[in-house]
Amino acid sequence: MKMWVNMRSRVPLILAMLLLIRVASADGSRVSKAYSPFDEPRPKIPQEILSDKRLDQHVKVFVKSKNLKQLFAALSDKTGVKITASQKLRGERPIIYFHKRPLRDVMTEISGLYGYRWFISGKLGAYQYELFEDLRHAKRRDELKQERKDRLDALLMDFLDAYLRDEGALQTLAASNPRFQRLLADPEYKAGTDQMRRILSGLGRDRLSKALAEGRLAVTLGDLPPACQNELCDWLNKAQENVAEDYRRYGWEDPGFVPHTVEDLSSASVRVSRAELGDESLPNFEIRASGTRVGAVTQWPGGRNATEQGLRSGAGWPAREQVIADKPLPDDPKITSKPARLWRRLLFGDVLENLAGQSDMDVIADYYLQAKYVNPLAAEPFSKYVSGACADFNYTCRVSEKTLRFRHNNWYSAPPMDEPPSDLPRRLWSKLEKSGELDFNDMLEIAALPDSQVKWPGFAFIPGASRVVSDLPILRFWKSLSQDQLKTACSDEGLPAAELDAEQMARLRSSIPKDEERPVSPDDLARAVLRIEPADTSANENALDPRSGKTIRVAGPSGTIRTLFALVEPGVDESILKALLSQRKSDAEADMIEALE
Repeated sequence: MKMWVNMRSRVPLILAMLLLIRVASADGSRVSKAYSPFDEPRPKIPQEILSDKRLDQHVKVFVKSKNLKQLFAALSDKTGVKITASQKLRGERPIIYFHKRPLRDVMTEISGLYGYRWFISGKLGAYQYELFEDLRHAKRRDELKQERKDRLDALLMDFLDAYLRDEGALQTLAASNPRFQRLLADPEYKAGTDQMRRILSGLGRDRLSKALAEGRLAVTLGDLPPACQNELCDWLNKAQENVAEDYRRYGWEDPGFVPHTVEDLSSASVRVSRAELGDESLPNFEIRASGTRVGAVTQWPGGRNATEQGLRSGAGWPAREQVIADKPLPDDPKITSKPARLWRRLLFGDVLENLAGQSDMDVIADYYLQAKYVNPLAAEPFSKYVSGACADFNYTCRVSEKTLRFRHNNWYSAPPMDEPPSDLPRRLWSKLEKSGELDFNDMLEIAALPDSQVKWPGFAFIPGASRVVSDLPILRFWKSLSQDQLKTACSDEGLPAAELDAEQMARLRSSIPKDEERPVSPDDLARAVLRIEPADTSANENALDPRSGKTIRVAGPSGTIRTLFALVEPGVDESILKALLSQRKSDAEADMIEALE
């Protein structure tokens, strides 16, 4: 009896939970439905948004340099409607060119494009709106990412099967790619691809498949066929020589490479690992042998993107770029593109600005900071301009009535953009405008940000800031040192590593470049001495930067000195900086948010 009473008492709770789930999906879509950006020509609208008369007011929104936090703050200020984004989504940067639309349309177009939802609170007539990502959307993002990886891996192994049997597979892959065909016609390039084919053949399909599935695989060089051993040794020596040539070109310290022989490496462990540069790209195979300081990486003919396109085409995958419309797009009006960017660079935001500014179409897109070098275009047909934008920047466009909705084809491959505090980029630009350069303190401030913010793509457009990503470990180690420790490290005696605390020692260890030929043991590191010296690069005209910086060296107990990093304050050419500052100012001035009546 007691059990029955308890079970009965749970019924209202279960009903309440079901009711909450229904309310959470009040926009009319089912919670279990997989997200797709273009399921509906128009996103379905929650009843609360339909009934809020304040959202009838029309607004003009021209934005390409504001994130959601900034955009919603401006809209709230202009309209009196409280609109925000969750912490996770505030860094998203939509591009919007709406000439005159109800505020309701602006909100539902944004949520519909991204697949996000509105959390609505308050009472009728005073509703407040917060954009958020629900579990359904986050789950679908992960599923698509995994599906794409699995399918690419399968395509790659199918191609390798054909490639290892017949080198003609490359010609088939290049059939629809003129640049690819030109590369294969280059004797030097062809020789490189042939050698990599022989190396991959020697490693064998089973090993490559395992390396692809598990991320890495180790095998002893002596266990490989003799011909593969010779090819791999030659390849690694060529890779070393290419790196040494770069060192000589820039006037860096001689790396001291010694050519390897097969006998030297016969007992070496060869590591074959999956090397991926972001989730957008086809995986490479990185091949590295113990006792060597440089690894070899497969170079897909025509580049990873060209190879992936060839694989997709051969497997019957639909083309990435596409325009979804109920009827063919017109050729008029003609769109003129005149990029005024530095180095003739045209950003995706500029393309959409051209479309919206020279037609009566409204435009909305998610934004990934990317550039393309183009020549000015004159009188390009409207239909060709739209399809060209999709092809060039890897977007799909859904055309509905008077709106163009662009969604990046690989939207699921990266989490929402996490921007640094808005005052930091502003201060960096202000400093560049006043002094023309950033210094170590600026680099250290960026390095102190969370990893997700350090990788913010916007830093690539701030002269001197982009190098922080590659120099992050040593900069964070530097940042962890106290003023007294820095002073001691700059003295002739140096700073004993034994005086570092546990966190500092861990940062120092992560800063030391991995060198299998000259490994540094924990004991050696504990007895090392840290010295910070001026880095005089002015004597060599090939140096990357003619000004002096700082060099951090670690002297081990054996007296061997290891250069960790030559910190050179980032600089930029005056004319380039002037163009970038002008570009930034014009972008900010182009943003416009107005309430219309």
